[in-house]
Amino acid sequence: MVRFRALFLWVVLAWTHLADARMNLDFSQVSCDYVVSYTTGSDWNQGSVDKPFKTIKRAFLATRGRGPKVICLRSDGVHYTQETIFVDQNHCGTSAAPFVLMAYPPDLVTTGVPQVSGGVALSQWKQGSNGMYTHEAPKNCDRASVLVQTAPTTRTLQRARMPRKASGDTARRQRYMGDDSTFKWADTLRPCTSGGFEHTCPPEDAWGLVYNASDPISPTLYAVDEIQALVFHSWTAFWSNISHINGTNHSIVFSSAHEAVIGQFEGPSGRRYILENVKEGLDEPGEWYWDTKEQLISYIPQEGDAVDNFSVVAPQVQVLLQVYGAQHVHVANIEFAHASLGDRTNQYHDAVSAINVQNSFDVTFAGVSVTHSAGSGWGLDENLDTVAILGCAATHLGGDGIQMMSATNISNILINNTFVNDTAHIVMGQPGGMRLQGERGIVATHNTVGFCPYAGIMLGWQTGHSNSSGAAVFEVKHNVVHDYGLGILSDFGGIYISSSDNLCFQKDPVTCFLPALIQGNVIRNCSYYNYGCNGIYHDEQVSGVVSDSNIIVDIESEGIYFHCGTGNVATNNIFANAGAGGTHHNDAYVGSCNSGGNPTWPEVIHGFTFERNIVYVSGGTPSNPQQFIIDDDYRATLFQNNTYFSPDSNLLQHLQFGNKTTWIQWRATGNDTASILADPLFANASEKDFRLSAKSPSFGLGTRSVAWMNARTCAREDSVAIVAQLDERGYYALHAVWYHGDEWEMLAMPSRKHRALLHHRRGSTIFCGFDTFAKNSVYLSVCLPWST
Repeated sequence: MVRFRALFLWVVLAWTHLADARMNLDFSQVSCDYVVSYTTGSDWNQGSVDKPFKTIKRAFLATRGRGPKVICLRSDGVHYTQETIFVDQNHCGTSAAPFVLMAYPPDLVTTGVPQVSGGVALSQWKQGSNGMYTHEAPKNCDRASVLVQTAPTTRTLQRARMPRKASGDTARRQRYMGDDSTFKWADTLRPCTSGGFEHTCPPEDAWGLVYNASDPISPTLYAVDEIQALVFHSWTAFWSNISHINGTNHSIVFSSAHEAVIGQFEGPSGRRYILENVKEGLDEPGEWYWDTKEQLISYIPQEGDAVDNFSVVAPQVQVLLQVYGAQHVHVANIEFAHASLGDRTNQYHDAVSAINVQNSFDVTFAGVSVTHSAGSGWGLDENLDTVAILGCAATHLGGDGIQMMSATNISNILINNTFVNDTAHIVMGQPGGMRLQGERGIVATHNTVGFCPYAGIMLGWQTGHSNSSGAAVFEVKHNVVHDYGLGILSDFGGIYISSSDNLCFQKDPVTCFLPALIQGNVIRNCSYYNYGCNGIYHDEQVSGVVSDSNIIVDIESEGIYFHCGTGNVATNNIFANAGAGGTHHNDAYVGSCNSGGNPTWPEVIHGFTFERNIVYVSGGTPSNPQQFIIDDDYRATLFQNNTYFSPDSNLLQHLQFGNKTTWIQWRATGNDTASILADPLFANASEKDFRLSAKSPSFGLGTRSVAWMNARTCAREDSVAIVAQLDERGYYALHAVWYHGDEWEMLAMPSRKHRALLHHRRGSTIFCGFDTFAKNSVYLSVCLPWST
């Protein structure tokens, strides 16, 4: 469904100007050297349009060592593969004539993009007298970690689990991982020493937990050694295989040590855990169980399912496309789906990706999507130069959307106009929608990242530089990061940048500096489980970061958090309704250096600049005032030329500044002496339209208008949000998404100058919206009902 929508729009909108001039791609006129049709082809054919090959493997054999070639995939059926597709030194092109793997152009108009699937299709299910569907488990296949329904609709199905999922919108938004949808362990295997936020627990506590005797857990559960436990901590959650269950002392014992010690973060974890792959848990519509003893898959149908039109895919191949040692390669207009994960236990940052690129130069993905897979979408590994991901999508994934697993010899990476949505359903060790590393030229622009259980865009986690001189390592500009955290994990940010060592300042020379420009982003709508959902988060002494002209709105914790480090600057940003959680010490607009996670504090590097920002206060009460700034380490900091305002004068009057001081007391310390308490004159703050009136007093302080878009979102069922962004070259990066049931589904990510024409077919109804954008007048989220 999504596959058809995306390509229909790609064709209508002729997607040129998708990235910078060196990437001016247009595949519509490219001639195919070989054509592949899994439905009508034969590997004994010549590979022509009339006599296509059947498999992609055969086409790659035909092109091996023969220089630049173009392989085209027909979209007349799914291209199933049971092995990785390799693009290596035998499949290289030139800068003028790249090696190309792409959709067959005429098909784009009629049947959409081709799909490459790493799964085994299971159709012709049987329905028993109890209503349950069953299917013989496929032979010579691994038991799948996920099942993806492909008919009559497309969705990833739920493994049989305990406890049952709670009902309601909140439980669904939390992916049934909140308090009302999880077990709570009763105790650790060995006693821990209480340490407040973080306990000290013996190593034995990594081998299991004590369950509550009242929970429906016992040694008699079917195939106990095939059950897996997902245990939550603070900023992570990990899977473990169960060895056995002891009914005498009510303990669940793992088959190997858990990645983290149970009990270390008792409070932040809520003691939560879930059991999956439990036959006794097969009790709700949409759940399935793979019985390896009986070699039978059972499924409870959902509303709308019909046994004679029910089909699923069991993912088997972990890496669908591997680019290794190649040069000048383009991949365009292909959907990769149903990649497997392998062993999910103790995975921290998922190293398994459907598309993996390593040791290569000049590789471009345009109009490519990765969806409904158990691991991550893209994995970019070491020794890469000039890689572009343009107008792509990574959706409905078990791991990260796009991850870079190394910073070693990685430079000139561009991720532009790409849609990352609904990620990290399985691998939850600090997951990110995007995880970026590298040495120089790592650029993410005009992307939309949302519905991830932790951070939106993560930067760093690598050894830094000794100072902030030279070009930025990272540029993160004009992205929309929305709906992250989801109330599942704690301690993260919409854009989260960190060094790899909180003692980096003790090195000789220091290694804390990761020069980065975070500019023109909209970061909105986050929620934590226990604490710490920030807008922009500087961690582990990271230094040399400039945050400029961002809109940060509806954030439960800090709008921006400087967790030590030096040389960091926040300027010309708009903060609205930050600190909205209001229940923890770090629910405020700004956070500074503190002792948490800093063993040598106060002997750390410190200090930041906060100037020409606008702070719009909408929370708190006179008796429980909102904090603008928390923590008490303001050494070497500068607050100046800022505008503070609240539509409720009482809230502004009681706003607390550093060390819970009043406005007058705060200014007496030398901070904000040239700042003002005044209405910045937004166009419509209640609708998240933060354009400034020409008469805004903030202009007198040097504040620049952040008018390239507003932060409004669609809030009604079955509406379309048009996310239009003007980039620095005057091109519009357009994302169109369908809002339904608290989820966003991608329609397309085309880009076009000055105007956008959207067509979308929903049943017999055609949605058509036409918007003309004046130069430099761009807005976000035009909500249009389907009847428009």
